[in-house]
Amino acid sequence: MMPPDEIAYSKRSILELQEYLEDNDNIMINSDILTTEKIKDLLDPWTWLSSDHINAYFSMLNTKHPQIYAFPSYFYTKLTTNQEYNYEGVRRWTKRTSIFDKEIVLIPINFSDSHWVLAVLRMHQQKIEIWDSLGGQHNKKSIKENINKYLQDEYKDKKRGKNVKTKKFEEWPVKVKFRTGKTPQADTNSCGVFICFFARLLSECYEDDEIFDILFNHNSVIEHYREVMASELWEFTQVVILANDEKIG
Repeated sequence: MMPPDEIAYSKRSILELQEYLEDNDNIMINSDILTTEKIKDLLDPWTWLSSDHINAYFSMLNTKHPQIYAFPSYFYTKLTTNQEYNYEGVRRWTKRTSIFDKEIVLIPINFSDSHWVLAVLRMHQQKIEIWDSLGGQHNKKSIKENINKYLQDEYKDKKRGKNVKTKKFEEWPVKVKFRTGKTPQADTNSCGVFICFFARLLSECYEDDEIFDILFNHNSVIEHYREVMASELWEFTQVVILANDEKIG
């Protein structure tokens, strides 16, 4: 279902969620918790999305789309502790996951608690994209260097001891989306919503031009996407609860 079509559909789920929160303090998305206040923030068009929102949404995407891998928001922070590259800080994060077997790897990046961007690693094409709704409010060079270092170190580390000859790692090129021309974000507080929107559609294999069409040719898509996100998260919790009940039964 295309996101514009989901706006009206999400209204019913939002009502169910609001009724649930009258008697409950939170909802759980895998191991991530969204409190009542965080859900209210998610639905507030003037509130900036926090790491809690990003992590819950990306955790849901990981479960729904096994061909992708979405890191939590603090991955890049750990990778660049005190603005210094630090592979050891994240080496064990993929102990049970081989990112090189995925089609897409998603890395949310936060700059100075003021702007979210999404790094998209196209694993088969061996290229990096930066989806920035403001069109380039970041240091492209540092992202390129840090992610390329991470890919090289991750490849060496995960192939070590497996009788696989590690090949020389070629640096992956980086392209910034919306660097030129019209940018989709017109306010100062919806960047987190944008990276969730990008992550969702890329996980569902939308082509770039399809995403651009939704952004620029359908009115108020991002304005209402908060409701779509809340609806998705609520319905995901219900599916998980139902699945667990069936296992117990």
